[in-house]
Amino acid sequence: MHYELKAANADGSRIHLSITNTPLYNGRVITGLYGIVKDLTTQVELRESYNRMKVSRTLFERIPGLILVELDLETIDQTE
Repeated sequence: MHYELKAANADGSRIHLSITNTPLYNGRVITGLYGIVKDLTTQVELRESYNRMKVSRTLFERIPGLILVELDLETIDQTE
């Protein structure tokens, strides 16, 4: 079985994981589970950033005079 999910790591930041599980059998009885977990966080963030850039560029090229501003509220220090 293969699936992807979003989770939070120990410091609370969001991570994207790819998980593959395979049951281990002894005869017809499941006696264990073999699993592989891969951190996809960097790939997912890069893909999302690329897709935002593509949309922004398309809008900018099609709408004369358009000004685009993008704020990343997750990186703004709100303690100040």
